[in-house]
Amino acid sequence: MEQNQLETLVGLLSSNRFKLREEAAHKLGQLREGSAVEPLIKALHDTSANVRAQVALSLGILRDKRAVNPLLESLKDKNQHVAGRAAEALGDIGDARAVSELVRAIEQEGSKFLDKAIGSLGKFKALSAVEPLIKLLKHPDGIIRSSVARALQEIGSDRAIEPLVETLDDEDGQVRQNVIYALSTLNASWAVDKIAKYLSDPDEDIRRGVVVSLVAFKAKEYLEPLINIALNKAETKYVRDGAIYALGQLGDRRAVKPLLQILREDEDEYIQTSAVESMGKLGGEGVVEQLRETLVTTCSPYVFQAVNEALKHLLTS
Repeated sequence: MEQNQLETLVGLLSSNRFKLREEAAHKLGQLREGSAVEPLIKALHDTSANVRAQVALSLGILRDKRAVNPLLESLKDKNQHVAGRAAEALGDIGDARAVSELVRAIEQEGSKFLDKAIGSLGKFKALSAVEPLIKLLKHPDGIIRSSVARALQEIGSDRAIEPLVETLDDEDGQVRQNVIYALSTLNASWAVDKIAKYLSDPDEDIRRGVVVSLVAFKAKEYLEPLINIALNKAETKYVRDGAIYALGQLGDRRAVKPLLQILREDEDEYIQTSAVESMGKLGGEGVVEQLRETLVTTCSPYVFQAVNEALKHLLTS
């Protein structure tokens, strides 16, 4: 953007119309021009909360460390939305000076921007936040507990494993799902049996999450349950696809026969395609022959393409 256009936007930050000021702050963030930082910092004191919130968001996009101290001051803004945007922006900038203030915010009862502070501490991978975050796994709000599980996953501390396992039976499905994903990225293989119990969870997102986590744990002892899920036409397509993917990733050729069965008998091209992809990873007796036959008989362009790629992989590896 030309200099005069940048100057026009900066000038609009002083407009009498708050909508114009808000839009100018938005566009200055999108420009990603360092020269916009100082005018935006001044605009953190705008009389409109909407403008201040947009300014904080734009400063986060610009990721300039000159904005850190002003944004730390904005954590004290009386408007909850503004304070939350400031916390979010500090996480985007990634300057460690913000960590202690954000930790203090999540420790403070009734924090105005708890969810945003939790998210930013996850981005920081702040080990100093682990203990306060663990306490928040008991928070009455499921949205907060869910955010905590995500943050603990990002931080990656083994200290969080046992408290996360204890949260597996949370009443909130989104919390259970995030806890399962968090545990699958941590050194929690000892908890695989506890996690696998949720293969029968009423929430399909959680069942899918468990299936994928079994791949992360390389849990070949759950091959048979995964095969049963893959073959079960009463299960949702989303979960079956996850189980078929898992069978390919686990690398156990005992899965080849049921995958061949799915390819021959299932009428869903999405499921057939997934089966072909996993067969291409596994190989084994009869796979190439069945894929060649499918290449001739299939009417699905998706299955046809998947077969071509699987054969190419199998015949050249």
